Amino acid sequence: MPPITTSIFELFKTGPGPSSSHTIGPMLAGCEFMEQAAQLPAETLDRAARVRVRLLGSLAATGRGHGTVRAVLAGLLGHRPETCPPDILDAMSGFTARTVPLAGRQVGVSEEGVEFDLLSPLTGHPNTLRFALL
Repeated sequence: MPPITTSIFELFKTGPGPSSSHTIGPMLAGCEFMEQAAQLPAETLDRAARVRVRLLGSLAATGRGHGTVRAVLAGLLGHRPETCPPDILDAMSGFTARTVPLAGRQVGVSEEGVEFDLLSPLTGHPNTLRFALL
C-alpha cells in the first residue's frame, strides 16, 4: 500500500473565520469575480457602474453573523484569503461605498450591493453566491 501523502494544508485552509465556508469561499469568489470581469469586452466594461452580489441558501441565512458580507467585500477589493491581513474582516466593519479599479475603469462596490436572497431555489450547492456587473 502506498503512503498517504495528503498535506495538512489540504485539509485546513488558511484565511479569516469564524466559518471558513462563509468567509474564505466568498472572499475568494469576490476576488476571482473581479479578475474574470476584467477580461470582459471593453464595450461591456464601459457600461458597468457597480457590482451586485446575491447570497443564497446558507449564506443568505447566516451571512451577517458569519462575516460573509465583509468577506465578499474584501474579496471585491482584491484581498485573497491566504494572504489577507488577519484582521481584514474587522477592517471591513462600517464599510463605506467606494469605487474600485476594474480594467482601467471604476465600478462601485457597497454593502448595499450585497443582497440576501432567501427565496430563490439553490442550484447545486447550499452556499451559493451570484455576482453581477451592472
